[in-house]
Amino acid sequence: QISDTSQVSVEHSIDYKTPTAKGGHRTEYSVGATPMHVLRGGVISLMPEKVRTSDYAD
Repeated sequence: QISDTSQVSVEHSIDYKTPTAKGGHRTEYSVGATPMHVLRGGVISLMPEKVRTSDYAD
């Protein structure tokens, strides 16, 4: 859980391998974390269930 919100941090990794022209391969590896909202029933979403325009007003 992130602070006292209804969000959690989801950790993830990406491991990508692609062949090269000389018969070898190139590898990329990335690790990160993405904040996600927990909605009713435990559904995980990138966006909150209800968005207020005041959250995005300047």
